[in-house]
Amino acid sequence: MIKQDFDFSKKKVIQRKLCILCESKNLDLVIDFGKTPLANSYPKKLTEIENYFKLRILLCKSCGHAQLKDIVDPKLMFENYLYVSGTSKVLVNHFENLAKKIIKKFRLKKNDKIVDIACNDGTLLNFFVKKNFNNVIGIDPAKNLRKLNIDKKIDINTIFFTKKSSMLIKKKYGKFKLITANNVCAHIPDLNDFFDGVKNVLSKDGIFVFEVSYLLDVINKLYFDTIYHEHMSYHAIKPLIIFLNKKGLQLFDFDLIPVQGGSIRVYVSHINAKKVNFKKINRQVLIEKKNKLFSQNKYKKYYSKIQNQKKN
Repeated sequence: MIKQDFDFSKKKVIQRKLCILCESKNLDLVIDFGKTPLANSYPKKLTEIENYFKLRILLCKSCGHAQLKDIVDPKLMFENYLYVSGTSKVLVNHFENLAKKIIKKFRLKKNDKIVDIACNDGTLLNFFVKKNFNNVIGIDPAKNLRKLNIDKKIDINTIFFTKKSSMLIKKKYGKFKLITANNVCAHIPDLNDFFDGVKNVLSKDGIFVFEVSYLLDVINKLYFDTIYHEHMSYHAIKPLIIFLNKKGLQLFDFDLIPVQGGSIRVYVSHINAKKVNFKKINRQVLIEKKNKLFSQNKYKKYYSKIQNQKKN
């Protein structure tokens, strides 16, 4: 099988040739927003020239996953990251409730190993620290956020999480009972590699919990402002089920949550490690299909609504 080349050493942007989930070549260009600057990039001087990159959406005809065609080098977007979770009271409260729910739902013990991938300023992990959990680990590539985690007494690893770096993490800490990743799985250029890393460090009875913006809300609520270069994927339940099963993992439950305008919280385990809520999951997949979330025509109408809103 042909593999997508993610070598950014000689270029700032790479065009996607294969679906980020199923690696199919069967991709249709459904939206073209032209060229835009990076969302969290600000010139330091008025004379500094801003970089513009094409912003186009592909729809995979094989699995239904929506994704960006043009992948900007993650180092340009994430090594000096300006968005800090702790500045939002809504998000701080959300993470506090998330920590409480996970601890109760999965009966976590104080010595269970916990890691948050792309932990930002440690807002979520800090709630585990406050509850005296002993093995609280953070991973984040942003060098400017390192001190904020150390101040919160979080053992921080300033690296990108990949399959390769997961080997180093496993050697250093072993495997984890809980892995979290909030608003991360939209930001990753190679999700196959990322989930190989997750599986590598997830304990036999472990849980991987991640949150992302929900594609159904992005389309139906006209949230076109959430489409930018950092968000390389736009997730729905149906494509994720297929993808995770291929990885030897399973989506065993989910929550629809109002945060960030409408998100989905996904609960993942090794296959057969947890009881799957098939009734709830199948019902949501049916809703996605009824909304024609995986058809080209849905995106044509979406783009037309965006143009009308712009004119208005």
